[in-house]
Order: sequence, then structure tokens, then C-alpha cells
Amino acid sequence: MQSRTAGFIPPGLAKKCGQTDEEYPDLHPGGPQDGWEKQYKKEHWELNFTNDVSLALPEPLQVTEADSSKWKESYVYGAGGECLSMTYLPAYDANKNTGFEFLMEQANRLRNIYYLAQYKPGWVSILNDCFEWGEVEAFGQKLSCHINVPVITISYFDDDLLELRVFSKGSNTTVHLWCSNETREVYGLAKKQADISVLSNLLGPEYTEEINEILEIDESEEAIEKLQELIQVPLWIHSDWLNDIDDAELKNKYVKYDFNK
Repeated sequence: MQSRTAGFIPPGLAKKCGQTDEEYPDLHPGGPQDGWEKQYKKEHWELNFTNDVSLALPEPLQVTEADSSKWKESYVYGAGGECLSMTYLPAYDANKNTGFEFLMEQANRLRNIYYLAQYKPGWVSILNDCFEWGEVEAFGQKLSCHINVPVITISYFDDDLLELRVFSKGSNTTVHLWCSNETREVYGLAKKQADISVLSNLLGPEYTEEINEILEIDESEEAIEKLQELIQVPLWIHSDWLNDIDDAELKNKYVKYDFNK
């Protein structure tokens, strides 16, 4: 759903934006109203909002000026309606490749570049610059529709939240969220407890006790370290970190696949 709202910019900025010297109305058209006393010259500024009406309290997914090529704000929300991230794309600058169209082109190119590494038979790690909270789950779900083995997705946010999901044939078979009680209260998150039978079948029944111990951990950093030790695959990793990783053996395991070519 799209809605529009009007706002005002300060007089100094209004002048820079081409504010003319026409007389500013003294009164509201409907008669005397508080706040309509003659004070400052202000300029009308129209914004476009795209709202997520599926949330209990609708929140904006995207905000742009009337000319959406000037700038754009995009928002990502969690399952509990909490705002997880905001991305701002600046206005186009002909002297710098930072315009909206250029940035969108680069973002689309990054979506088609993947880094794959096989650590042990049947276990392949897939990285992508666009894998963020919400994006990696959508990718994992789609991927699971095309292969005959389960897909595990790992998402973390601000070192406070860690979420594991398992997908099989397009379905989310289990999910677990690690975070402290304080973090859960701050973000208003519901408790998500994994189905131990799903994880035992996936990782091996001999690891059931260790899996249970990991699921009982509250702190996300400790949980991901224990999980990495168990499955012997790096999880605390992102593709845009590869150039800065000192471990040459780890870095060289990943092969780049550019599907833009």
C-alpha cells in the first residue's frame, strides 16, 4: 500500500531549494488554527511511503521523494515486527558512480555472485554479499526446492541475535533463536525452540546430547562457536569478509561463481 504525506523544510534550506517570496498564508484555509500564526516561510515537500500492512502496526518498507531516483530508504522487519535494518541510497551524482540506478545495478550484480566451499562430503558452504537477515532464509528455502538434501541457514544481527533454520523441499522444518532474555525483551521476540529430532537426524543421533547443550545456550556468540565446532564448518563468516581473512587455507577454500557473465 502506498500513502503520501507532506512535510516542511526549514526556511534556510527552503531558500536554497528555490523558495520564492510569495506571501505565506496567515491562517488555515478552514479558519483560525493553532500553529498557523505567521512565523516562518516553509516549503511543501511530498514523500511516498510503501507500508507493510501485514504487521499489527503497519510500518514503512520504503520511503522516497516524489522523484524516487533522488534517494530511497528501505526497511527490513523481523518476525515480531521489530525493525532489523534500514538502508539509505543517496541521490545521483553525475561525477560519482553513486546514483540510485548505478547502486541498484551494482546490488543486482552482487546478488548473482556466490562463493562456494566444500568442507566435508555433503556439506557445502554458500556465501553472498546480499545474504542478510531475511535474505538468506528466502534463498535457503528456494534452494531446498531444487536439491534432495536439507539446507541450513544461519543469520545473525548485531552480535545479539543468532537464528538457525532448516529447510527441506521448500518447507521450514525447524527454527531456533539464540539471544539473551534482555535482547528478547528489547526486540519483542518470541521464543523459538528447535525440534531436536530434526537436528539429530541431520547432524547424527550420536550428537543429540551436544545439540541439546547448544540449544540451551543463551548467548549467540557462544552458541555459534559451539555449533561450528560440532559440524566443522565456519558459520561466523560473510563473503565481504573474505579479503580481510588472514587464514589463507580458509580463504582459498571458497571458489567465486559470477553468474553475471
